[in-house]
Amino acid sequence: MRIKTFLLFGICFFLFFQMKSQDTLHQLRVSLITVDPGKELYSIFGHSAIRIVDSTEQTDLSYNYGTFDFNTPNFYPKFLRGKLLYILSVAPFSNFLQEYQYEQRSVSEQVIDMTSKEKNDLRKSLKTNALMENRGYKYDFFYDNCATRIKDKFIENSGSTINFGEADNFSFRTLLHQYLGQMQWSKFGIDLIIGSRADQIATQEEQMFLPDYLQKYFAQATVDSSTKYLFEPSKEILFFEAEPGEIIEKSFFSHPFTVFTSFGLVILLMSFLIKKPIAFIIANAVFAILGLASIIIAFMWFGTDHLATKANYNLIWLSPVFLLIPFIQGRYARYLLAILGILTVFALTPIFPQKTPALTLLPLIFCCIVAYIKNYPEEEQRLDV
Repeated sequence: MRIKTFLLFGICFFLFFQMKSQDTLHQLRVSLITVDPGKELYSIFGHSAIRIVDSTEQTDLSYNYGTFDFNTPNFYPKFLRGKLLYILSVAPFSNFLQEYQYEQRSVSEQVIDMTSKEKNDLRKSLKTNALMENRGYKYDFFYDNCATRIKDKFIENSGSTINFGEADNFSFRTLLHQYLGQMQWSKFGIDLIIGSRADQIATQEEQMFLPDYLQKYFAQATVDSSTKYLFEPSKEILFFEAEPGEIIEKSFFSHPFTVFTSFGLVILLMSFLIKKPIAFIIANAVFAILGLASIIIAFMWFGTDHLATKANYNLIWLSPVFLLIPFIQGRYARYLLAILGILTVFALTPIFPQKTPALTLLPLIFCCIVAYIKNYPEEEQRLDV
């Protein structure tokens, strides 16, 4: 009788703590936080974080993979070369929210419908990841950023297979252009620096490098073959009316094509109207600038760890050879310019290995070539200059 009583007491004791454990796990609320794009280029693609509320411990924390330490030695060289470590930071969610309240950026929340064990495992994984020795990672814009890290954490700690539903068919470059909109100068600069990888079609999971697409695909995610959605519908935590695009961005003269073409036409007119070789000197200066731009592109390809800037075939037409033109005399310079002009046209053809902004610079390059050839000074004039 005593043995039965003891066993019964033991079973009740075990069940009590098992229920208590389950109850504790049920106090966790885990959600995906999505921040709308900001007004500056560095924030134009939005942001993501994980929020975990524990009503038992009375904590409300944000886990943010998008932070870095400005006190890192050689911060700017490391940042430029893609060697700066980003870190997973943990902070009270109210502090996280305060920053976007100040910037007037809307913030939304999607609560995840995971089991208690899955949520607990996710929090343990994040806590381990946030330790000083584990929190750093080498950021990559396309493949390893604040959004992709979150996506990976949810997938790793889900006990079921996640089905993200139907996918869009976009290249990385197309996805970026969706956000750049009327920011024509930014679009031009990014298209110069980003390499041919950007023209590959991004898989569904790869598209989640953008916070909006992470939010979108998680909203339609189901587990296994069921119709049970993994996330609850998105709810606004902060809401600000989206401001209309700035007028200057839509101005005709704010477009780089217009600016470069106008400048090229001015040089061309000077070459016909002014006898002194001023247009020749300006054309050489333009060639030098184009050559320096190509050096930057080459550095971003070969001198950094940024995967997005690798295999940048803009170097075929925007070549370091432009730097040689001011230092070469006679027909050799003209031959090189003819080749560079042909390569610029080639960059606009469908067989070129990546999409380029060559059309934007084409009028300027050809106007400078004409000005250079027409105003190439005789020996005496070169000495006078």
